[in-house]
Amino acid sequence: MGKYAKTPRLQLRGCENDVAGLGEVLRTTLAFDSVASLINEQATADAIIAALHALADIVRPEDSFVFYFSGNGFLRDDVAVFGSYDLDPDPDPQRAVLLTEGDIDACMSAIPARDKLLITDACHLAPPELAPPLEYRYLFSCRRGETAYEGCAHDGSPRGAFTYALECALRSQCNAPLEQLLSQITASLPSTYEQTPGFTGSGAGTFVRDSHPAFEVIDLDIHGSSARFSTRQLAELTSWMQANEITAKPLWLDIGRAWLAKGSCDAAITALSAADRSKASLPLVRSQLLAGAYRDALDSLQWFKLHPGEHSDQTHDRSLGELLSRLERMSQARGHALLVGVGATTPEAWTSDPCSLLAPVRAALDRAGFSDVTILRDPGRADLLAAFELLVARSGDAPAFFLYVGPGFEDTELWLSSADEAADYFSDLPVSSLQQRLAGCENFTSAILLTQLRGPRRSGERGNLAPPAGLAGLGSSTIVATPPKLRDLGDLELGPPPPELQRLFAALEQFDGAISTLSAKDWLVRASVSEGVTIRGDGASPVFSFGAGLRAALEHHRLIELAPLRAAEKLLTRLTQDPAFAASAWLHRGAVRSELGRYDEALEDITAAFDRYHADHRAKGKCGESSPSDVRWPEAHYHRGRILFAAGRYLEAVAELAIALDQDGRHARAHYYSVRAIRRLIEANLEERAHESAQRYVALGAPLGLDDIFQPLVGAVTSSHRDRSPLAGEGT
Repeated sequence: MGKYAKTPRLQLRGCENDVAGLGEVLRTTLAFDSVASLINEQATADAIIAALHALADIVRPEDSFVFYFSGNGFLRDDVAVFGSYDLDPDPDPQRAVLLTEGDIDACMSAIPARDKLLITDACHLAPPELAPPLEYRYLFSCRRGETAYEGCAHDGSPRGAFTYALECALRSQCNAPLEQLLSQITASLPSTYEQTPGFTGSGAGTFVRDSHPAFEVIDLDIHGSSARFSTRQLAELTSWMQANEITAKPLWLDIGRAWLAKGSCDAAITALSAADRSKASLPLVRSQLLAGAYRDALDSLQWFKLHPGEHSDQTHDRSLGELLSRLERMSQARGHALLVGVGATTPEAWTSDPCSLLAPVRAALDRAGFSDVTILRDPGRADLLAAFELLVARSGDAPAFFLYVGPGFEDTELWLSSADEAADYFSDLPVSSLQQRLAGCENFTSAILLTQLRGPRRSGERGNLAPPAGLAGLGSSTIVATPPKLRDLGDLELGPPPPELQRLFAALEQFDGAISTLSAKDWLVRASVSEGVTIRGDGASPVFSFGAGLRAALEHHRLIELAPLRAAEKLLTRLTQDPAFAASAWLHRGAVRSELGRYDEALEDITAAFDRYHADHRAKGKCGESSPSDVRWPEAHYHRGRILFAAGRYLEAVAELAIALDQDGRHARAHYYSVRAIRRLIEANLEERAHESAQRYVALGAPLGLDDIFQPLVGAVTSSHRDRSPLAGEGT
């Protein structure tokens, strides 16, 4: 509820986006079968109660049920009130419209589901501290005496700060225990927000409660999707199957694919090795590639070559040969890395040893297959540059990775007192020559992390300096930790490493996926870093990887895996000539060609399917003189919308999916892609507008200067938040 009929001053900006975002996570990440929503005018007090009563007749005991409320909340006579659209806090009980916590409790208690979860993102909506146990679990955004806040998502769209943090936690951890999710949520909320999220009951329970492992395995096999399973649940399923000596190869194949989808490649390799090798060989090769086990991937691929599938074609054979050749080279390559930790000349400057922060990075490089890792502590300038040049020289035939962590490069007599001095100092690094030398080297990947450059504070100067833009030229996913606004501690800007940087490194120790595929953007999300860190480059490329060598290998692998689709395309092409199957054949060939990335051809096939479908129905007298585009065929409209979405044509996708939903409002897949298309459309429009404004600002001479806001920002949350308290300052 972002709008209120009788109390317009309570309007909130992010509630609709909260419902859309969390609804998408429930449908996709957690695989909920049904997600219904009431927005603004739809969400009167009576409508909310009626909807919950209706669900009590539909929901089954074995189901899981979530009721989420985003809007205003307040206390009246120590009773929590949920702000419905028709909220009226009139003192006269006869005229007041108040949806109380007692009303919601009665409705939640009547729901027969075995697992029920109430989630609120609103001020004051939390159970009293001494309240008796509820018949359901309760996840709330703030305590009863606190207010909740609104903020902005990465794309600039307004969101409830708690809900957005919950959404990010569910995307990264999936169906994890509530206490684990809450830990990430709390870390994501800015420290200036005086709100304390919490939950009732045991925090060990997952967001969606578990059932017996046997049923979970069966569900995984039937639905073929691991979306709603957390890595912890998959680990329990794996342990249960091992403990019970279950040798069913199809189930191990499902478990292995699920681990692979979660990015846990070591676990995927274990499970897929227990599956039918003829069916598991390609997923096994992919897992071994992502885990950096190139020799094992080569052995598995050679076995696959000796046992080819039935869908081999020219593209399959060519890609197989190229992948074998590339794996031969990759299995013999060594990754090279240079990690630099610079301490301070005064003990007050660092409360922790910066070199200790390098340990998680060293471990990540080991997991990613880097066999040559050099660590320098407090090097002199000559030693650093010599080691750096050696790293560049070695990067010609193997991956190279560079990391710097510490304050500004310092000798005992060197202090950086201005941006010009910092730029002069860093110009000594061979950045320009490095860029030229890297132009023909596809394997180089780098992440440069700086904490703070420090120096004497002069009148009108900040004293802490951002790294020069020239350092952004290394690799496509360079991370730069920019200095936060520091306190004035006298003549010198001193302090420990920013907590954002510490969390960034610590996240590597907790990451259980394929480290070689971890992109800069995903790294920041997993570390719950929202401020002080900037990504220069696209942010999507792997940070700890064998660069383009791995990407090219995965592309060859993808072409091999697509062989069955290419075979299906040939079969469907023949079926288009059969009048009895032509319309359906055109439709399905369009879907197949979309999966192959040939979107224009796919759209042509959908048009041909409509034409044939329309002609068939006219011949049967089922339609008049209407055009093919007017035919009621929601499945075809859905496929056209999905293809348009895949092609990046979001506005057209939204329109086409709307037609599918007009014709069939229960088309779940159309709802799913409609939500995704609308959100992508919003993001694309905002990005385009920001780009246009930046260009115009620069064209006007950039009178206010150019700072980091003009660099791609990842994980930034605006500071212009306001609390969601509907009656703030009025003592209610």
